[in-house]
Amino acid sequence: EVFGWVQHQGRLKHLCDTFAQEGYLVVLPDPHRGRHLTDTHIGDFVCHCHHEELMKEWFPKASPWESLEQDLERLLAWLASAGAWGGVGLVSFCWGGWAALRALERFPERFQAAVCFSPSFHLEEMCCGGSPGELARKVTRPVLCLTAGTDLPDAKAGGELGEVFLRSGGGVYEYPDMGHGWMTRGDLHDHRVVRDVEDGVQRALDFFAEHLGDRDDD
Repeated sequence: EVFGWVQHQGRLKHLCDTFAQEGYLVVLPDPHRGRHLTDTHIGDFVCHCHHEELMKEWFPKASPWESLEQDLERLLAWLASAGAWGGVGLVSFCWGGWAALRALERFPERFQAAVCFSPSFHLEEMCCGGSPGELARKVTRPVLCLTAGTDLPDAKAGGELGEVFLRSGGGVYEYPDMGHGWMTRGDLHDHRVVRDVEDGVQRALDFFAEHLGDRDDD
């Protein structure tokens, strides 16, 4: 996600531990190389990556596809050296939804599935000049989109991308009580957030169990 993990913001590391406890080898990269957004930007970011001026300034510096592609190549080489020849899945949040689609399209032989929480697929158009729909149609691997009530409708049931993912063996599910980014940043003092975080994690685990195969080999 755009806020990264190097300043211990959000629950990214906790979620990694949750998947690891289920038997997966989990890797948490720093795709922004420390150039993530900070808490001071949250007020500008309330509409899930809709602050276009901020995104267009930040994206080329921290998130160009060329550097991300190199990171993924190194990551896949490391996984191979570690003996992780089984299915490899992607878990993404917000900005990561766009990155996951790019990764699935570029490396279909290595990434078998992706789970995208509150995906911001529109960054393909906003910051790259491309079409999110065209990118989604190039993806042959299954994608599960778990969206908040405040997220854009494109990845929900009836939305352009949501329907593409359903036709290719993926899924869509909406949490209408949640705001964008609830999985990593929602207030766990709210019982509804606890409920939907737990449900979202379980849906992700079930999806990977179906599409990645034996966890002992991952």
